[in-house]
Amino acid sequence: MALVNPGLADRLESTINAVRGKEAAARDNPHPLGLYKALVSYALLMIIALLWRPEGTNALDYDDAQRTGDENFFKQKAVRLLSWYLSLLSQEPVRTWPEVDTLVQCLDDLTTSEETAWPLHIIELGGRRGIAVDRKLVAGGSAEFETPDGT
Repeated sequence: MALVNPGLADRLESTINAVRGKEAAARDNPHPLGLYKALVSYALLMIIALLWRPEGTNALDYDDAQRTGDENFFKQKAVRLLSWYLSLLSQEPVRTWPEVDTLVQCLDDLTTSEETAWPLHIIELGGRRGIAVDRKLVAGGSAEFETPDGT
């Protein structure tokens, strides 16, 4: 098995810890934002720790095909949590630290897309009906669609 993203787990872990340190020093998060940031970052660190393999590599450093089913399950959770963490860091007070850019790059490295052959369907989102225009490329579990009026 070849590493696809060597050092990704280490980079992600050290960057999360660096952001946590800056968050603690800033002391400017409104309640409950600071609590959410702490909980999400702790959950991410827990998943990274869980994915260390006995030979000293981390499952996040490999592609989906080289992970077990359980490892892919937790990788999926890590992607969702990292996405949520980045959204929390973009709330007031907005964090523009270089480490945030590193977290964005880590998320890009972890995100996979898959080709599907799903048929077009009429769907409803937020009370608006629309026709799925491109469900052949799905990224992160989301697909784009357009309503009949072009929105």
